[in-house]
Amino acid sequence: MISNQYIIRHLDDWRINWELFIIILALYNAGQLPFDIAFSPPLFRTDVFDTINNIIDISFVIDMIFSFRTTYQDQWTGDEVYDPKEIAKNYFYG
Repeated sequence: MISNQYIIRHLDDWRINWELFIIILALYNAGQLPFDIAFSPPLFRTDVFDTINNIIDISFVIDMIFSFRTTYQDQWTGDEVYDPKEIAKNYFYG
C-alpha cells in the first residue's frame, strides 16, 4: 500500500502558484532557447546564464515529480482522485 501522505491537491494555492512559476519559466525558455540556438551570442555564454538554465531544467524535472503526486478530477464522476497509482497512470497516459 502506497501512502497518500505526499499527495498534493490540484486546487491547493501552493500548487497553483507553482504552476504559474513553471509557466513563467516555460515562457523564458520559449524566448531564450531559440535566440541562443540561432545566434549563439558570446555575450550570453556566461556561467550565470548557464546556471540559470540548469536551475530551470531542474525545476522542470521537479514539476514532473510533483505532477506524479498531484490529484486530478475524474472526468466522469467529478471526484478528486487521491490514489497514487491512478494519478501516475493519468499523468503518464494523459
